[in-house]
Amino acid sequence: MFDQELYVVCQIDDFNLKIMVNKYVDNHIQVLYKEILNTEQYAENGLVLDSELTGKTLRTILNKINKLLKINITRVALNLPSNNLKIYQSRAMLDFKEVNHVITNSDINQVIEMAKNISIERDEVICLTKPYDFKVDNKNFPNSFPLNAQGQIIYLESLIYTLPTAIYNSQLEVLKQAKCELLSATLDQFALVFNFHNNFNNLVLIDWGWNNTKISVFSNSALYAIHNIKIGFNQIIQGLMVKMHCSYSKALKYLTKIINVNSDYLGDLIVDKYFDQESRRMVVLSKADLQNTVRNQLDEIVEHIEGFLTEIINNDPNIEIAFTGQTINLPGFSSYIKNFEKLSKVSFIANIIPGIDNYEWAPLIGATNYQHNLNIFNNVTVSSISNTGKEIINKTLAHEKNEIDANQHHSHLNLNYQYNDNR
Repeated sequence: MFDQELYVVCQIDDFNLKIMVNKYVDNHIQVLYKEILNTEQYAENGLVLDSELTGKTLRTILNKINKLLKINITRVALNLPSNNLKIYQSRAMLDFKEVNHVITNSDINQVIEMAKNISIERDEVICLTKPYDFKVDNKNFPNSFPLNAQGQIIYLESLIYTLPTAIYNSQLEVLKQAKCELLSATLDQFALVFNFHNNFNNLVLIDWGWNNTKISVFSNSALYAIHNIKIGFNQIIQGLMVKMHCSYSKALKYLTKIINVNSDYLGDLIVDKYFDQESRRMVVLSKADLQNTVRNQLDEIVEHIEGFLTEIINNDPNIEIAFTGQTINLPGFSSYIKNFEKLSKVSFIANIIPGIDNYEWAPLIGATNYQHNLNIFNNVTVSSISNTGKEIINKTLAHEKNEIDANQHHSHLNLNYQYNDNR
């Protein structure tokens, strides 16, 4: 019924569990199924609170999907939270002792493994490795593998990404409890970029999410720095709740339907009032009162963003700054944010899959793109379903067949590839 490129992707956030079934065909993604559960708290700052219960919930959804689509899901791709991510710089060198040694895949894998031999905290685990610069003797191979190059010494510069062991294990334990295998794992910020950009060079991605705002700095398609601000869309709503003395749903309605953060039109218009028990008087709120409440919260986050940008990129004009997330859909936000000098030329990126224009699905679409690229790079076809005995191409034969032109074939994919350290 389905070809091999059918991927089940999952993301466990603090207050929701998201599942998608996507089919990759003819360079396009077809969404076959999506579901989000947001009735309880699943994690706290990325740490799954009850991996067994969450795993059983996931298993129930997978059973429903199997019955609906008449498939057998055995593997699930997972987006890992980057809230507590650490990034390490690593270098490695391998001396072959012979002057004209021909570099093989085995040599490349060996020097990458050597790069992982770094000192990290006892409570951390390596989750991804990003090799980005090879050199054989004096010849550089930036963003490509030196396969078949000749030389005595191979050098590697790499980035190593770690997460707290407790968070990492709790996320993977969910799949174990759901009785399914891990197809692949990547970080949520990498997944977002895979959804929006094929090559993410010199990019600052500002992901204005639900409970936090992540600022990710990409250069040569590698994530070099990340900063997490614990203020998001949810905190803006809560600020309005306090100002208006109202319910969450009412504050959300005013935020998205009545307030325009970039317009002072009808600012004196009375839009709400309530009786304050403490002062024993009626409090009247104008449109400007509510707008200023939201603006103050936006300005607080922008202050963090501008400080980080000054420290990291020092106003480099060649760096693209892009916003994504739930907040960019606020009325007037795209105009208001450009009032700030460092953000005057920002772009706004949203999901481009037909029928799936909601931000909350963007990382899962990106994870699908990532797995597709991963399959091409590794000369395999591994999907989420078991419906054939020919899913995995013999890698030895594939490499023998493709070693001559491997760099040419994969040159555009090397930029976007990270080694999964959990497979």
